[in-house]
Amino acid sequence: AYPLRLATLAWEPFLKSDKAGNVSFSFTNSDKLSTYYVQVFAHDASMRNATLRREMVVTIPVKISL
Repeated sequence: AYPLRLATLAWEPFLKSDKAGNVSFSFTNSDKLSTYYVQVFAHDASMRNATLRREMVVTIPVKISL
């Protein structure tokens, strides 16, 4: 049997903004040296949508750049 190798990691938190409209969160990722893409999908109470896609690079020493 071959080990399971997934190319996509999905994380679906339910986040709410503060009164100024800001949202913050933190997470722990793999220390594997690689390039990841972070995609954020958001909508407001009126169902207006927005998306954001950024590259995240993990290097030695472990450093994350967005």
